[in-house]
Amino acid sequence: LGANSLLDIVVFGRAAANKIKELNRPGEEILPLPNNSGLKSIETLNLLRYSHGSIPTADLRLKMQKCMQTYAAVFRTQETLQEGCEKITDIVKELRDIKTTDRSL
Repeated sequence: LGANSLLDIVVFGRAAANKIKELNRPGEEILPLPNNSGLKSIETLNLLRYSHGSIPTADLRLKMQKCMQTYAAVFRTQETLQEGCEKITDIVKELRDIKTTDRSL
């Protein structure tokens, strides 16, 4: 699994670098970011971080892990991936009822 992860970093890192190269030119002006850049991300994080639902994070993580191991393993087919997408979509909906107890960063 570690080798796959390293390969992913190399392949997708190169693809990202090529896309950046395609979209940008050396010396091109970089526009300043608005003062509230990233605020929406922090708000979303805090919604999860301070959630008081009924599903413990560990339970939801385990459901996601089992789903990914079953439907998106190294050896997979289009059919298993499709079924996995449907199942993980249902699991992700449970985030609305997540219970977070560890709020540390």
